[in-house]
Amino acid sequence: MKYFTQLMLVLFTFSACDNNNEKIATEPLNFITIGDKSYGVSSNGTYGNTNCSSIFAHLDYESATDRGFRLAFTLNKYGAVSKVKLMMYQNMVTIYESADFNSSSTFKISNFIYKPEQNFLSFDFEGDLLKVNAAVDEIDNVHLRKYIKGKFNMSNIQDIACGIFMDDLNFSSNDFKFSTNRTFKTATTNPNSSVFETQFYSENGYQISFRNDTDLWTLPLGTYTFTENSSLNKINCSKFIGNPRATSILIKRPVDWKILQTAGSFIISEKVVIRGTRVIKGTFTLKIFENGFVIYDIINGNFAVTGF
Repeated sequence: MKYFTQLMLVLFTFSACDNNNEKIATEPLNFITIGDKSYGVSSNGTYGNTNCSSIFAHLDYESATDRGFRLAFTLNKYGAVSKVKLMMYQNMVTIYESADFNSSSTFKISNFIYKPEQNFLSFDFEGDLLKVNAAVDEIDNVHLRKYIKGKFNMSNIQDIACGIFMDDLNFSSNDFKFSTNRTFKTATTNPNSSVFETQFYSENGYQISFRNDTDLWTLPLGTYTFTENSSLNKINCSKFIGNPRATSILIKRPVDWKILQTAGSFIISEKVVIRGTRVIKGTFTLKIFENGFVIYDIINGNFAVTGF
């Protein structure tokens, strides 16, 4: 009888521990408001990992009475938005995303904390996502919006080893911050002229690009100066002036961009091979003009550009 009593006590203890663990796993870890509804997302629905220069974070929700949603963030390691995607699983799947080129015009990340040594990630978010529409003839139509607000917390974000090197350009002044959230590279070569261009985009709707007549890798270390009248071997700047839209495929039209005049210099200080990729590193200064007036004066720019 004594043995039976002890056995029942042990079984009850294990059962209590299991119930407690289940409770911890299903308790809301993150809270989010979508439109006029609020949701609590448990640790089971919270995912995150880093890879190269990007952070990927997901919140998944469903219940017995609600087919739920998935909210996915792609950020750089400074908290700048590359893309935010909301998939609503109702009668049919409806997709909303952050604005293509100027996500910060409708959506903000704040209180961003990323501690790689502790695998910790936390940030607040708030703003409007736009219903995705990739029809070229409907780009200028007003896109339906979905308001979201919430907080993301995760203390065991996974770091996935990076196998490539990513181009980067960044600077921060009192009134202008640029943090690369995506890049594009193009090269046009022919016997008479060649153009090698690396384009950097930021969440605030600006594009900055290196536009040269040769691969930067072929240039010797040193300082290179350019003026407003230079057409090549310079750093260009454009700003997005189109209406906020979400096409998911980043349709870029010249009419949506205003070319700004620039003058300054860049210094190639290092050329190295990283993970099999040729990388050119350096610093730059940049004056940006609009309608003949200097609107930004950048003195602390940094770049790391891969060769072609």
